Amino acid sequence: MEEKNHEKIYITSIYASPNAITRWNLWQQLTEICPATKWPWFIGGDFNRTLTANERRSNATRTGMIDREFSNWVEQMALIDIGCSGPFFTWKREGCESRIDQVLMNARAKENYLDAVVKTLPWFKSDHRPLLLQMRTLGPTFTHQRPFRFNTSWILHEDFDRFIKDTWACNSS
Repeated sequence: MEEKNHEKIYITSIYASPNAITRWNLWQQLTEICPATKWPWFIGGDFNRTLTANERRSNATRTGMIDREFSNWVEQMALIDIGCSGPFFTWKREGCESRIDQVLMNARAKENYLDAVVKTLPWFKSDHRPLLLQMRTLGPTFTHQRPFRFNTSWILHEDFDRFIKDTWACNSS
């Protein structure tokens, strides 16, 4: 949990076991610690499950079904998949690819961080791609004034000469 300006934000990193019982226990523990709708919550990492059938690609003749337990848990918790930019599949092994690594958020996080984005990064010493969550709060994000920029169309305005003379005269006294 991070706190800034008395606003809390919860960020939970996940590694869900390939074992179904251990994974189910994790879903139950996360349900208990859920920050509800009062605070923004991002939860991401290796869920070891997919939410939809298109999140898997395999050269096998028959691929597994989506994990109903996982998708039901995501629905029960009212979590939203942020999506990703970059390569879609985050895991690969022996002709199979899937998107088992992802970041989910609650409605409060979506309200406060409209431009949150997850970038899927290149493979690096793992069969999982790392994920990068980038987010900014709404409102001004710069701490200093922006530099002056001259717009050439200003000189076409009928009062431009007068404005310059008046402004120059006020600032030179």
